[in-house]
Amino acid sequence: MGKVFIISDLHLSHRNMAIKRGFKDEFEHDKFIIEQWNKVVSKKDTVFILGDITMEKATPYYLLDNLKGVKKVVLGNHDKPQHVKELLKYVNSVSGMIKYKGFILSHYPIH
Repeated sequence: MGKVFIISDLHLSHRNMAIKRGFKDEFEHDKFIIEQWNKVVSKKDTVFILGDITMEKATPYYLLDNLKGVKKVVLGNHDKPQHVKELLKYVNSVSGMIKYKGFILSHYPIH
């Protein structure tokens, strides 16, 4: 087993979030995330993605195929339950929360 990483709020293909994060557009944003991820994560590593992969859209899920590692998703408030079947084509597991080494991994946005 490799290293373990935890990340959240990828917001892939979310134009407004990309601009708020300082990118020209969502394409530049997504390319940057993929490049940075793959500089750090190897195929043997596990990555817990704690919600908000996209902004309520399933169409960008194919981008997850470009990310190295074993991807375990905890659904966030912008991840639609009806998209789980599609999401599972690109990640190793999907859940509401995960217990890991005594910690509860979840996506609980506090506004």
